Amino acid sequence: MTHALPLLIGPGHLEFRRVVEAEPLASSPPGTGSLADVHSGDPHTPATFAALDCANPQARVAVVRDVPGEEVVACDRLGTEKYHLAMAKVVGTDVKGATTSTDQLGTQIDVLFTGDGQSRFTHLTRETFGAPLTRRP
Repeated sequence: MTHALPLLIGPGHLEFRRVVEAEPLASSPPGTGSLADVHSGDPHTPATFAALDCANPQARVAVVRDVPGEEVVACDRLGTEKYHLAMAKVVGTDVKGATTSTDQLGTQIDVLFTGDGQSRFTHLTRETFGAPLTRRP
């Protein structure tokens, strides 16, 4: 069990990606065939997106491959929706720090970006705001 300790105390993994396509679980049949072992974080192809079974808790366990330049598939944390995510435009090295605060609305996380990170995040926000989202019924 001690071999897992470095994973628990090591740095977290952070990527900001635009949602290209979203599909609610109700309209998505469970994955089948040889691609049934698709997990959140696997590379996106039409086949991996179709095969991703977010009702399966194991499929929701993210595979962290740290390849920001690839599009990936992912599940929401409850397994009710799956996503096709664009390449990461902002990554952990773009973050200088973060703080938390709590009020009557809940917990808020304030992220402080590096100079380049702030520019990337601003560009990603503008790109995301103007980009069409494919939402399947």
